[in-house]
Amino acid sequence: KFSDLLSESLSAYLKGMLSNEEVIEELIRLAKQIKESEQAGNDLGLTKEEKAFYDALTQPEMVLKAYSDEEFVALTKELTEELRKNRTIDWNKRESARAQMRVMIKCLLKKYNYPPEEAQYAMDIVLKPCEEWSDDDDYTTEFAIASSPVLTDVKDDAEMVAHIETLMAMTNGTSILHIIQSCQERFNEKYPAMIGKQREWFNVIGEYVKSRTKRYDLQTDEVFHLAAEDSAE
Repeated sequence: KFSDLLSESLSAYLKGMLSNEEVIEELIRLAKQIKESEQAGNDLGLTKEEKAFYDALTQPEMVLKAYSDEEFVALTKELTEELRKNRTIDWNKRESARAQMRVMIKCLLKKYNYPPEEAQYAMDIVLKPCEEWSDDDDYTTEFAIASSPVLTDVKDDAEMVAHIETLMAMTNGTSILHIIQSCQERFNEKYPAMIGKQREWFNVIGEYVKSRTKRYDLQTDEVFHLAAEDSAE
């Protein structure tokens, strides 16, 4: 909506329909509208994503009057969450995925008794920001990271267990710090949600190493050798 208003103002200016002063006034007015819209979203406790859907669903005046803000906020938040769960990379290029998304939106609108005569319009306008976001590499990456698994127990990952055991069996010894650095290099791609989260890596790997060595006082940078009997286990 705001980009359309900006394009209209600039087009009028280029065609000589607005003076320098008038186009500046238009831009100032537009900036105020954007700020007011953001503040309205903050007042309702909505993120930018949620506010976009809120605006889309409340465009028909008759719909806006039929609900309280609380009801629309609940609908918007649930809709945003469901879209996040169902959105996949390039979903908008696959008809089956688009159809599934439309069914999900339709069912949710029905759940909240959204007026049937406005449902089709709402569905179409809700899908527009989704289509834009699906082409946003940063957003796609952010969503993929947010939905990726987080390692909470080394024993849940047989490949990591084998790697750590190999490091602990090194002739020259190793340390928890070295093991963590090695695991990060090898498994960051597998657990992108843990990238940059040193504390999580220290907790999960440190706990495993200490339990295996039975050295619960083992320091992070202390070089140790896995006892022969422990290695044999």
